[in-house]
Amino acid sequence: MDLTVILVGVFFAAMMAILYFGFEQAEKDRAERAAAEAMREAVHPPGRTADEVVFDLEHRIDSDLRDVATLLGPGAVRPHRA
Repeated sequence: MDLTVILVGVFFAAMMAILYFGFEQAEKDRAERAAAEAMREAVHPPGRTADEVVFDLEHRIDSDLRDVATLLGPGAVRPHRA
C-alpha cells in the first residue's frame, strides 16, 4: 500500500513538472514570436496591399501601351487592351 502511494505521488509530481515546464516553454515561445514579429514590422512596415500594387501595375502598363501607340503613329491600333 505504501509503495502504491509513493508511486502515485511520484507520477503526480512528474505530471505537474511536465505541465509547468511545458507552459513555461510555451510562454517563452510566444514571447520570442512576438519579439520577432515586432522586429519584422520595424524593419518592413506594412505597405500597400496586393490589390493596390496590381492596380498600379495595370495603369502603368496601360500608360506604356498608350505611349507605344502614340509613337507608332495616329493610325496605329493598340496592341493590347488592359
